[in-house]
Amino acid sequence: MAYDINNMNTIGLAYNGSFWNNEENSKNFFSYYQNSSFDSIQNSPSQNKTDYDFHSFSAYYEVKLDTIGKKINFTSNYLTKNNVNKQNLASNTFNDIEQENIINSSSSNNNTNSDYNIFTIGTDMLLPLGALNIEFGSKYTLSNNSSLNKYFNTSNGTSILVEELSDNFKYKEQILAFYFSVDKELGDFWTAQLGLRYEYTSNERKSLALNEITKKNFDNLFPTFFLTYDPNENHSFSFAYSKRIERPGFFQLNPFRIYSNTNSYESGNPNLIPSISHNFEISYIYKNNLYFTLYDTYLKDASDYLTITNESTNEIVSLPVNYFNQNTLGLDLGYNYKPFQWLNSYNSASIYFNKSKSFLTNLTTSEFEGTGLYISTKNSISLNKSKDMYLMINFFQDLPSTEGFIKAYNRASLDIGFRTKLFNKKLNISSMITDLFEQNRNKTLEVYPTYRYNTNIYNDIRKFNISLSYTFGGNAKKMKKINLEEQDRL
Repeated sequence: MAYDINNMNTIGLAYNGSFWNNEENSKNFFSYYQNSSFDSIQNSPSQNKTDYDFHSFSAYYEVKLDTIGKKINFTSNYLTKNNVNKQNLASNTFNDIEQENIINSSSSNNNTNSDYNIFTIGTDMLLPLGALNIEFGSKYTLSNNSSLNKYFNTSNGTSILVEELSDNFKYKEQILAFYFSVDKELGDFWTAQLGLRYEYTSNERKSLALNEITKKNFDNLFPTFFLTYDPNENHSFSFAYSKRIERPGFFQLNPFRIYSNTNSYESGNPNLIPSISHNFEISYIYKNNLYFTLYDTYLKDASDYLTITNESTNEIVSLPVNYFNQNTLGLDLGYNYKPFQWLNSYNSASIYFNKSKSFLTNLTTSEFEGTGLYISTKNSISLNKSKDMYLMINFFQDLPSTEGFIKAYNRASLDIGFRTKLFNKKLNISSMITDLFEQNRNKTLEVYPTYRYNTNIYNDIRKFNISLSYTFGGNAKKMKKINLEEQDRL
């Protein structure tokens, strides 16, 4: 909600919450070979239950200093997420393909309870001064997270705590940021903008089980530059440079393990550091309908999941690691096509070339490169003259591509939906069926110096979604957009 105290002062409040309950029953089969000869097969059924609740509370206060655009904003946000995961895992190993002769069996429980809490406070000031538009501000972010993991061996019918696989991991992070930007019209056709952001980061990682505390402090400067040339209303050219930071998700920093069988698990990595990217773009827009963007991005200290195998124990470990630098050269195209009054079609394509170099050549190949092509179309079809009833047809196709040291194969999705407005357009109803033909699957190849690792996973994401919204009263005040970039890390 938003409330105008008077013509110069506005206050706003927002809440967003979600609740999730998920249960999975999985059947996993692993076949092991030595020198191309069959060795054993492992049958590992598992039960996994996940519950989480997420809440975000936001408030802002806006003060207009005059009638020509000077204003100051104060914002604060609090985000919290509690995630409880309970996994029951059994494993039976056979030395024959028919699975009749069992040679080993085991079972375990792996329970994790994670609490994430993020608090932010910031201020922004906008000062139009004649031909100059000046904006500056600051922001403080405090993240305080705690995760408790308990691993129990239940092979003998009783729960025995395995202390070396259990821990209470705490992560605290503070980020203090200041920014400044100025833009100015240079004559009738040119506009330029300069910006600079400074960030200071301090984090602390604590393992109670290992009695270890790791602290790290670092800072960065992030410049931006934009130059736009608009010779007339039909054409627009621009050049942009920006330096950005990509921080790992909090779950990626958590060292706890998620097992697929007794020999295979996925883990986080508390030693992950942020990646830094340098981005260059040249763009052209024609009549606000057709655009081209040529870009080059250099990503330093990029991270991804490495799959590490151990032949003597049949162990397979997957964890995120900063291990490569990547350069990407690409071209994005988009076209908004409206051949009829009842049809609006937005079509886009992206083609790019990646080249990555590893600095952990003892674990990975030294270089990996390849291309990618992504195409999509989003179509809105009006079903009546009043234009309050629409059919929506969306489709995307992602052709074989590379990202870092992983090759991804074809994936696609066809989505069909319906949208209408009722009761003088106060009631909005929309529905959507996603991934109609089960095409959005994760099929990848990882190439290592001594082995190749193939993945073919389909998490059934076909779903039917329906949403309803109703507007009360007359002209509703437009809410100020609240940016919750920290939510992407939860």
